[in-house]
Amino acid sequence: MKTYKKIFSVFGIIVCTIAFINSLRHWPQYDKIKKLSSVRTLESAITRLLPGKKYLREFYGAYNLLLSPHELAPNNNTIIVKDKNGFMESFYMTAYNISEAEEKLLELSAVCKEAGSQFAYISFPSKSDSRTLFSTYGIDTNSEEVRKDFLQRLSSHNVPILNVRQQLETNGYNKKDYFYKTDHHWTVPAGLFSARLIANFLNDSFGYSLRSDLLDTSLFTFKIHKNIWLGETGRKTSLTWAGTLDDFTEVFPNYDTHLQAGPRFGNYNKKGSFSMLVDKHGYNGKADKYTYSAHYSYSKNIDSPTWIHNDDVEGKKILLIIDSFSVTVIPFLCLATSDISVWDMRKPKTKNGLYQFIKDNHFDVVLVEYTDFWSKKMYSFN
Repeated sequence: MKTYKKIFSVFGIIVCTIAFINSLRHWPQYDKIKKLSSVRTLESAITRLLPGKKYLREFYGAYNLLLSPHELAPNNNTIIVKDKNGFMESFYMTAYNISEAEEKLLELSAVCKEAGSQFAYISFPSKSDSRTLFSTYGIDTNSEEVRKDFLQRLSSHNVPILNVRQQLETNGYNKKDYFYKTDHHWTVPAGLFSARLIANFLNDSFGYSLRSDLLDTSLFTFKIHKNIWLGETGRKTSLTWAGTLDDFTEVFPNYDTHLQAGPRFGNYNKKGSFSMLVDKHGYNGKADKYTYSAHYSYSKNIDSPTWIHNDDVEGKKILLIIDSFSVTVIPFLCLATSDISVWDMRKPKTKNGLYQFIKDNHFDVVLVEYTDFWSKKMYSFN
C-alpha cells in the first residue's frame, strides 16, 4: 500500500476511535430513542445520535474515494459503480425468483377478468441495466436475462405489456437521458413521456379515447433547478464519494387544470390544480442533502389508497398498482382521464384487500406499474 494510503488509514482509525469513545457518553439515550421512535435497531439508534456523524460520513466517503474511486460494495449483495461524470449504478448480486411474481400477476389478471376489468402490465426501465455491464465494468449479472424471461412468460399468457424502456430507446433516449446521476429513479420528463405512452397504449389496446394529446410536451413548461439534491445511491456512498449533485427538472402544464383527490371514489377532501400534487419546497437547494428527495416531490400528497378525479375530461376509471417510479407518472396520467386510483403494496393500509377493492369499484382497467421488482411483498396482492 502506498505511504499516503497508510497514513490516511491510520488517521481514519484514530478518528473513528475518538468518535466511538465520544458516542459512549450518549449510550443511555440509545435505548430511549429506540423505544420512542420508529427506529427498529440499536444500530439505527446509534447512527441517529452519533456525534459528528455528518463529518464522519464525509470522511468515510473521502477514504473510499482514495481507495476505490469508481466502485464500492456497501454489502455482500450490492455493487455501486460510478463513471467519470458521476453517473452511479447499483447492481444486486442476488438470486431472483420470478415464478411467484408470474403466478400472482396471473391470479390478479383472473380477478380483474371476473370483475369485468381489463388488465395490463407496465414494465418500467431499471437503472441496473446489465446489457453493457460486463463490457463497461467487468461485472457479470443475469438481471437482463431474468427481465426478458419474465416479460416473455407474461406474454405467453396473453397479458398485455407496455415495455417503456423499449419505447424510450426507440425514441432515441439512453438511460443517462432519463435517470438521475445519484439516484436510481427516473426523471420527471421521463414520467411525462411514460404517462403519454400509457394513455396511447390503453387507447390502442382497449379502444379507449384517453386524452393523450393533453400530454404533448409542447403543452408543458420545463424548469431546471441546478445541483439541488443528492439521490439515494449518493447518500449510501456520501456526497464526497459521489462528487456531484443532481439537477431536477420541474414540469408543469401550461393550461388550466381542475383536480380533486380523496380516500374514496366521490369522497374528495382536496381540490385544486395540478400544483396540489407537487411539493416545491426543496427546489431552492437549501434542503438537507441526506434527507431530501426531489423525486418524491411529485405525488407528494398522494396516499394509498387515493382517488384522483379530473373535472376537465371524460375518461376511464383506472387503478394503478404502483412502485416508487410511478410518482412522476401519476400527476400527468390523471390529466388524460377522469379517474385514477392508486394502490401501493408497500403501504400498511393497502397490504391486504386488493382483490375485494377491485371487485367493489368496477374499474375499466387495472395496471401494474413496476420496474424490475421481484420482492415478494410487491406481489402479495391478497
